[in-house]
Amino acid sequence: MTPRLSVVLPVRNGGPLLLRQVLALLHQESPPSYEVIVVDNLSTDGSPEAARRLVEEFEPGSSRFVYVKASMRPSLGYARNVGAASSTAPAIAFCDQDDVVGPGWVQAHERAASLHSIWVGRIESRVLNARATAAVAQGSYAAFPVLGYRPSVAGSNFGMRLDLFHEAGGFDEAIPSCEDIEMSWRVQRLGHKIGYAGDAVVLRQFRDTHISVYNQGVWYGRGQAWLFARYRTSGMPRGGSADAWHRIRRNGLGVLRPGHSESRLDSVHCLGLILGRLAEVPRTRVWY
Repeated sequence: MTPRLSVVLPVRNGGPLLLRQVLALLHQESPPSYEVIVVDNLSTDGSPEAARRLVEEFEPGSSRFVYVKASMRPSLGYARNVGAASSTAPAIAFCDQDDVVGPGWVQAHERAASLHSIWVGRIESRVLNARATAAVAQGSYAAFPVLGYRPSVAGSNFGMRLDLFHEAGGFDEAIPSCEDIEMSWRVQRLGHKIGYAGDAVVLRQFRDTHISVYNQGVWYGRGQAWLFARYRTSGMPRGGSADAWHRIRRNGLGVLRPGHSESRLDSVHCLGLILGRLAEVPRTRVWY
């Protein structure tokens, strides 16, 4: 039977969290016919093989899970493109290795595919994260609109019709991060509106150490610099780093509090954003 939905799951050193996500994809409530495309993007920890063994344990001989390799370079956009290229369904949904999809996630995305050409699900951050981590992540995880410009999907929980994915040209593999935002904006310029599938719930796992929050900030900052270089002439406003400095100043002495306080994590994230944007100035020739 031809699947009605392809789930693309990029993997790079997913560790135990990947197995948690695979279990969630295995135990879906009343799902339609679907396939899960596990994309190994240069993993070195054996996690894709562990995922294969787990699937075999629960569904011996199952063809529901498909395994492909994205071996040219480490890149989330590239891995997602490789996964989409292997799809045999008319619609695709994307999730990440360190989150947990809800029990009705596949069914919700299949329903959304009959209503929208591109859609985003709901992110739940309170279940898997400490309060401080969730608060910082929510503050840095844009909803609608993004960066003062246009609405966006979240790469960890969205779907598209496969024909639109190909029409748009897939993810831009040239930008270092924020490829989900760039894809969203490009699709909207083609005349499509982002739909909302509130019943497609993903439990989001955020980073919870200072170094991981900082590194993610740097990564996001680099991608945002590329977005501004590309979309500033179309109306994307400047001011990202000014906003980040304002948040650091607002947090003030909160950064001195012991433990993982909200203000400390937020300031660390903002510092990463600023330095990531600065690092891209020689390549983008703009300051965001």
